[in-house]
Amino acid sequence: MLCRVLEVTRAAFYKWLGRKPSNTEKRQKRIVNEIKRIHTLPRHQDYGSPRIHRELVRQGTKCSRNTVAKLMKQEGIRARTGPRFRVMTTDSKHDLPIAPNRLGQRFTASKPNLAWLTDFTYLPIAEGFSYLCTFQDLCSRRIVGWAASRRINAELALAALNQAIALRPPQPGLIVSAR
Repeated sequence: MLCRVLEVTRAAFYKWLGRKPSNTEKRQKRIVNEIKRIHTLPRHQDYGSPRIHRELVRQGTKCSRNTVAKLMKQEGIRARTGPRFRVMTTDSKHDLPIAPNRLGQRFTASKPNLAWLTDFTYLPIAEGFSYLCTFQDLCSRRIVGWAASRRINAELALAALNQAIALRPPQPGLIVSAR
């Protein structure tokens, strides 16, 4: 009945059933075995198709990167990926007292050193991340103090604040607000 539905003769079906694998199929099977072998080596579970392809070529197996990608996908072989690193610059989940908002969303100042804004950001660098803390004068919109560190902590904020105070000694009544 299957032959009738597919419109194939019985002879063609049995010929297909008993046929030997083609040279291409044999070659692909060898490549898949090599891919599996490489993938089980220590630290090679992280390898995707470009690295696996490079390793195959280095070992003398000739194939294209697209063939490696296709065969890895067919066999369900994937590079192991770690959890993504998420940079945290704010921690709002704490029981510490929160200072009142003295600016009231008025981000302007009539003269220098009345109000400074501060903020943390991160900078991606070759070794990971570096954090930057800045203090900005609301009147001139200039950065009056800054500091960078590999850690985001109170020392970083104090270093930036101390630099701002040293460069622009403020009068009593200065408002410092975080963005």
